[in-house]
Amino acid sequence: LRKQLGYPPFAHLISIRLQGNHKEPTSRAAMDLAGGLKRTLASWPTRGKEITVLGPVEAPISKLRGKYRYQILVKARAPGVGQYLLREVERAKRPGSKYKGVQIIFDVDPYDMI
Repeated sequence: LRKQLGYPPFAHLISIRLQGNHKEPTSRAAMDLAGGLKRTLASWPTRGKEITVLGPVEAPISKLRGKYRYQILVKARAPGVGQYLLREVERAKRPGSKYKGVQIIFDVDPYDMI
């Protein structure tokens, strides 16, 4: 069942969590980031089919220590493809970008999703 659904150990997962002090900018950043990832994958004719972007959704614990939290889940068959997407996200995080005030945290092959 895990193989059919594309979950470890048959695939690699990357959890991207965004958190910020204000709900609206954090939500907007999560939507923008997920949309950008999906557009990037759409432009890859073959490799784009090997990756699935799920979300964004509010994290299971949507507010923790005063921070609003959103999650994006990336499922990839090969680890190298997922790492390329992470570099794209890193470029988007440059100082002065539209993600100001929103922290982006990566967890490759997460132990849990909370």
